[in-house]
Amino acid sequence: METKISKSIHLYQFLSKTRLNQMLCLVMLFSATPLSFRTIPEGHRLDLFSMPIWACLLIALNFKGLKRAFVENRLLLLNLGIFYGWIWLCAGLSPYFKTAFINNVIYLTYILIFIALLSIIFNPSKTGINVHRLIFYSIAFLGFLGTLEFFFPDFWLFNGLGASNRHYPQVMSLMTNPNPFGTLMAIGVGLATVLKKQNLIHRGEFYLGMSFLLMAIAFSSSRNGWMVFALFLLFGLFYKILSLKEAVIYSLALLSIVLFFPNPTYRFGLGESEIFPLLDTLDNILKSYGISIPEAGFRSLTSSDPTSTALSRFVLWKAAIAQIIKHPVTGIGVGAFAEHIGPEVMGRTGLHAHNLFLNLAAETGLPGLLIFLIFLGQIIQKAMTQHRIALTFISLILISQMPDLFVRDGTFMMVSAYCFAMVCHPDGLAKSQKLKSSENVALI
Repeated sequence: METKISKSIHLYQFLSKTRLNQMLCLVMLFSATPLSFRTIPEGHRLDLFSMPIWACLLIALNFKGLKRAFVENRLLLLNLGIFYGWIWLCAGLSPYFKTAFINNVIYLTYILIFIALLSIIFNPSKTGINVHRLIFYSIAFLGFLGTLEFFFPDFWLFNGLGASNRHYPQVMSLMTNPNPFGTLMAIGVGLATVLKKQNLIHRGEFYLGMSFLLMAIAFSSSRNGWMVFALFLLFGLFYKILSLKEAVIYSLALLSIVLFFPNPTYRFGLGESEIFPLLDTLDNILKSYGISIPEAGFRSLTSSDPTSTALSRFVLWKAAIAQIIKHPVTGIGVGAFAEHIGPEVMGRTGLHAHNLFLNLAAETGLPGLLIFLIFLGQIIQKAMTQHRIALTFISLILISQMPDLFVRDGTFMMVSAYCFAMVCHPDGLAKSQKLKSSENVALI
């Protein structure tokens, strides 16, 4: 009898609301990562079918939190609904209706994820979870995968799951390309620092996660990621998230990794240096003693030249402006620029306008851009009046979208939705401090 009661208690604990929240949130977070099957026949992404399922289950499980979120963010969510309605109108009038239809469905996925994260963050603490910590774990794990990918590029995980578009020796951990990966790692550094300051992660978790994040930023060889990292240091000093000592240590740690390996050094602009990369300098020293470092793929360079990749953005921006002039009201439909205009300009598909605001104006017209800017204004106003630490993350996300656009990357969009949802709660990250330590331990 006692054994049956004990089993029932364990089953109840396993299926408790908090535990279900944890499991569903983790599944949703990793559904856009290498742990999910990325494609099904005809090249469609399976993660984009599964993510809204997990999001809807989380919304149903945290309905009380959802009601609170709607009460406190009525205008913001109303504006988001208006924006989504507008892009359907744009799709109906688009010459590329099929493309716009598919991408509108993808946008709905991102909106559902945002609402799901809102419902979790606003959920009462007795059944809530430390979503901030889960996000940190997810980003740090991707940093570990990026480090593993750099040193072991032939590992089955990278060759077996969606690796057809790899940019090795730039690593991307099976995200869409190295730029969103490097940028996400830089945002992870900021999140790790804030969580450590608020004692929401242990020192061991922080140092282990930070080591993988810094290596992944360097190995991605993403100048966008490096820019976001540098901006975090500046914002962190300004808002007193970082001390000057911490900023110097972070900078030196990343710089030492960048200057040690050939590809990051090349992307850093020191390709003609006789001293860097330090790996070659070390190799020459060891050879004088009869020791050689084995050749590896990470000694090679990517084919993309830093100057040419920068100049190509101007071509795409010019094409986007041309589309805005031709279709100023309803645009050409969401996703149409990358699928139809990009190939005309650059000769291949998948190249969006490489600027969030130009891309939005080209695809949804000037009214669509205006509606989105109003939404952003509401988010920024909340961040400035409620918790400015969150403003740092919103700023980093938006600035990273000025020379690029990561809307096709589910992992980056999920973390962005988390940052936007965090702004909407009056206490932001501080809400997690109300969770009991036993709940934190359950997440490990």
